[in-house]
Amino acid sequence: MKRQRTSAAWRLMLVGAGLAWCGGCRMLTGTPDPHFPVAVSFRDYVVMVRHAPSTGRADALPMHTRLELSGAGHLKYMRGRSRRVHDGFWKERGDERHWGDLHTDQVVLPEERVRGILQALVDAGIFERRKRRVEDVGIEYLLITARIDDRRNVLITDEPAFLDVYRRLAAPFE
Repeated sequence: MKRQRTSAAWRLMLVGAGLAWCGGCRMLTGTPDPHFPVAVSFRDYVVMVRHAPSTGRADALPMHTRLELSGAGHLKYMRGRSRRVHDGFWKERGDERHWGDLHTDQVVLPEERVRGILQALVDAGIFERRKRRVEDVGIEYLLITARIDDRRNVLITDEPAFLDVYRRLAAPFE
């Protein structure tokens, strides 16, 4: 009977050592390549919120636009001064003057077009960069939240490559 307990303990130790070894294999592979060919999945998504500089009175809210692209091809465009455009978790505060200033449009894109858009973002380096602050809030910049091929990133950027992708997507709506 004592022998069975010992063999069970050895088995448990061997399983633990095997799991530890497999876990170490992931560490040896290094970081994944930030440039990769995109395989579109329904779980992929990109949300781009464009913050434009305010034009006009100091108390006027700037016009914000938001693009949401899902891996299934749904492209949603939102535009307006309402906080609901740039804040997905907006909570009513009672003093919302621009609550109704929100326009929405949606189209469905073919899979090849979705793959091209996601690949353009990957090629622009969306997974090479990390969230950062934009020093001058008086310029146009993007807040990008992306999940492509199980890789995730949040990025605040004013880089032309990302702004070009955004403008190409938003052009049919504006």
